[in-house]
Amino acid sequence: MINLLGAKTHFSVGESIYDPEALVKKAELAGYAGIVVTDVESIDAMPIIMSKAKGLKVGLGVQIAVVDDLSWVAAKRGEPRRAPNPVFVPTLFVRNEQGFRDLCELLTLAQDPDHYCAKPARMQLDMVELLDSMSRGNLTMTLGSA
Repeated sequence: MINLLGAKTHFSVGESIYDPEALVKKAELAGYAGIVVTDVESIDAMPIIMSKAKGLKVGLGVQIAVVDDLSWVAAKRGEPRRAPNPVFVPTLFVRNEQGFRDLCELLTLAQDPDHYCAKPARMQLDMVELLDSMSRGNLTMTLGSA
């Protein structure tokens, strides 16, 4: 069995305080075979991890919100409350080079003004977009935090 260290870095704002370089050092000192970074809406740790993790296998995962309705907005003050927009947050894992490109494409799409949700502040996709990308076979996912 291969032991991997899976973690978020400080690029997952509000969810982790770990520096990517420190995670690599911890993984190496503890004897892990590899490290998998699963930041929220970010691949910013990847270049740092790749440059420092010389003896480790490296994996990349990203958590991103998937919603029912991309046009949903929260009610403004004084307006009646709106029904919540169903959301789940899978972790998408890169399987190969094309998977990295597919992930970058999804993250770019999720930053589009038509996809961004101001309250709560997050990038998001709809299910059709996610499944279209997943059907190419270059990404895999878990249903929830990894």
